[in-house]
Amino acid sequence: MIAHYCADLLMDQSVEIFSGDCVLEVRPRGVHKGLIARAVAVAAPRNTMIVAIGDDVTDEDLFGGLPPGAISVAIGAHPVRGNLRLPGWEDARALLRAIAGGEATAHP
Repeated sequence: MIAHYCADLLMDQSVEIFSGDCVLEVRPRGVHKGLIARAVAVAAPRNTMIVAIGDDVTDEDLFGGLPPGAISVAIGAHPVRGNLRLPGWEDARALLRAIAGGEATAHP
């Protein structure tokens, strides 16, 4: 419902509106998370580990914009891209702790 309201309100603007799971993404037409991910990857120091985590269809562009060797983690069933899949955010937090060298089994 709010997506339709925003679409009507912004119909004369050069924006795209995406409804996701508990999210409404309004972005300039042609700009998406994948473009930003590419720019970040290019600016990152050599051999930087790039990890992207998403739980929504709005994260598909992000996963598609990652360079080879990056780790993409889809949370739940919504994103179809992602070279890893985890059932929930608790698991993603544990993965990040393990990557950072922390205790992988502790939950906040």
